[in-house]
Amino acid sequence: MQPPYRILRGFGSVPLCALEFSIIVEDPNVGDTLTAYWYVDYDPNQPRGADREVTLLPKGNDPRREERPTIKPIFNSAEFSRLNTPGDHVVEVVVSDRALQGRVPQADIVQLPNGETLTNPGYATSYVWFVRTERGNCP
Repeated sequence: MQPPYRILRGFGSVPLCALEFSIIVEDPNVGDTLTAYWYVDYDPNQPRGADREVTLLPKGNDPRREERPTIKPIFNSAEFSRLNTPGDHVVEVVVSDRALQGRVPQADIVQLPNGETLTNPGYATSYVWFVRTERGNCP
């Protein structure tokens, strides 16, 4: 994980005028397409889509994906603007092997030739960082 610590203080003050969040993704189902959904200050009472989505296509037989899903918020930029407000914020990434509805993976339902159905519920996992933004001296 980048940054390796979960609590970041002083965003908006030099030298923390820009941040970089990234993760290493592994999946033993090497044929699955994965998606990293990035959220800043997600509120379950006001559901919305992800602030950014990064698709990770399968490549080879290595469970670890080469690409690292990343976001790079810069203080006072329009992208990830919720982080510009002084106070406490949550940056979260949810990685799933299925499309999300809300923030829950949607099951794949397959009709078998014998008439039975097979349900693959999908899988999702998340990681969270806490960011404190301060009024500072970033340009």
